[in-house]
Amino acid sequence: MIAIRNDDLLPSDPIAQRLSRTFLRNRWDFIYAPVPAPNEPVQQELAWQTEHVTAKPEWKTERRYPMKSRVLYYRWSDPSEIVGVRFEHSTEYGLLDIDIGSQYHPRQNPAALSEIQIALETIGITRTILVRSSWSDGLHLYFPLNGAVNTFNLAVAVKFCLQTQGFEVKEGQLEIFPNDKSYGVVTKILYKGHRLPLQPESGSWLLDNDLQAVSNDLSDLFRVWDVAAIGQDMSELTSALTIARQNRLTKPRRRLNNVEAWRRDLEIVIAEGWSGAHQTNDLLKQIGCYGVVFKELSGDALVKYIRETATGAPGYRQWCSHQHQIEVRSRSWAKAVEKYYWPLGTHGKSRPINEPANDIVPFNQRRSQTAQEEIQAAVLILEEGNRLPETITARAQAISELAGTSLGTLYRHKGLWHPEHQSDKKRCVIEPAEGDTGLKEESPAAPEEEPEAICEKELQTKEEIMKCKAAPREVSLKKELKISSKRGVGGEIRSFPQAKASKKDPPILRLVPPPILPSAQSSLSQSTPSVGIDAAEDEVIQAIQHEVRSLNWTVEEISAFIASRFDGKRRYQLSLDELLLLLYYLRTPNPNSQ
Repeated sequence: MIAIRNDDLLPSDPIAQRLSRTFLRNRWDFIYAPVPAPNEPVQQELAWQTEHVTAKPEWKTERRYPMKSRVLYYRWSDPSEIVGVRFEHSTEYGLLDIDIGSQYHPRQNPAALSEIQIALETIGITRTILVRSSWSDGLHLYFPLNGAVNTFNLAVAVKFCLQTQGFEVKEGQLEIFPNDKSYGVVTKILYKGHRLPLQPESGSWLLDNDLQAVSNDLSDLFRVWDVAAIGQDMSELTSALTIARQNRLTKPRRRLNNVEAWRRDLEIVIAEGWSGAHQTNDLLKQIGCYGVVFKELSGDALVKYIRETATGAPGYRQWCSHQHQIEVRSRSWAKAVEKYYWPLGTHGKSRPINEPANDIVPFNQRRSQTAQEEIQAAVLILEEGNRLPETITARAQAISELAGTSLGTLYRHKGLWHPEHQSDKKRCVIEPAEGDTGLKEESPAAPEEEPEAICEKELQTKEEIMKCKAAPREVSLKKELKISSKRGVGGEIRSFPQAKASKKDPPILRLVPPPILPSAQSSLSQSTPSVGIDAAEDEVIQAIQHEVRSLNWTVEEISAFIASRFDGKRRYQLSLDELLLLLYYLRTPNPNSQ
């Protein structure tokens, strides 16, 4: 029996004392409401519904002060008011609430009540007391206990017991008191309150097994209450409470994403294809995700799947504006999705212990990585198809068109495509080309006398061109070569070729320029580029001149255009990269509007 606190004075009436000892474990946060008149149903919009609807109490919670034992019996006896209580951390009873409209009410299912009682016996609750709750003909099925138990454990055990045997635990159908409430971290969460039984003029009656009203006297209720409490199998119930609490702790939470629903959603999105513009990236991502997770694809197989699925999807020909880049886009998205998804049934790569948890990539860095991946994919595609141009300008334009990047972005990543900035297997000393008149290696099998070398110094490459480590005596060597060489001031070629020339090609590297015939000097000055300009730069300059002529611009107009785009520079001050960018500006529609 639960004891009453010393500061709470008990009433003199024994029945009133028993009422307090049984139900007033928690004196705080009690509930109350005025008694609805049984002959005044709630008015609905349709008049014919009124005879089927009874009024519901308007419950309120009193939080300002606790309920006292003497006051509880007084308010219970008041025919104009309904009073109720809440559970605390331990309890000696529980109850089930079955509304009149519930599928388990005898009016709808006469056998349901017996099935519920049989289900409760599996956890040791072998005795129950049936009470009509109010004029609404709802039922309260009480189960008194022979000793106090943990309130939350009881709530969990009864809920698991009923749910596992197919009963729907839900408000309005089958409600459990005490309920398995959540744990409040910031604020205290209370157990649900329930009305006290057999209050005068409330319509509450004690029922027998045939659902017939027996009594509305508290003394009759407590007489059968004690019999039911003694008849409970408390050892079985205690064991069930422990198991239920453990199951509650280890119960798998509802999965945030159902696998079959995820698969179905992806298939629906992919099957519909394009329905408008600007959908390519989203669709390629969904296709790649499906290929990795549900088809277990990776690498080239994933790229092929993304490309073939995208090109065969509805609306691709009409709406996709990246059809000329679909291979590059497929490779880029295949590489991206493999970082974030893995095949179903496997586990993704775990993060190392020393790796920071915050791996958010800034937006600009992510854009740069995407651009580099697209450039690499474009170069790979052109190389595989033997379509990578040798000249710088043509190569830049081909890569830019295939990768979908601007020339400005392309030239910020020269190391990915520019032959003069690629460092893979580059040597610091160039082998002399066959037929070269400047420098030959010694051959022990050749007894002929070697031609006299103009300079006995070792040939060094230029650091800014070959991306190699600077020679120790590069500066002094340049001065000596300039003095000892018979070349003019423009003898240094800006761009070294990387491959050997064939026998039919002219020599790649000449330490002494070939003699110029007098008859050719006048034509040479008109048809060849100025001293110090290589073939690639000359090609760009000629293309710029062609674009200027097609625009019918004057010298002043092109000079002003260059100065506005390149910080006041003149044409002769532009580097090769800036000349290429200028050519890109001139070839865009309406260059003055850029």
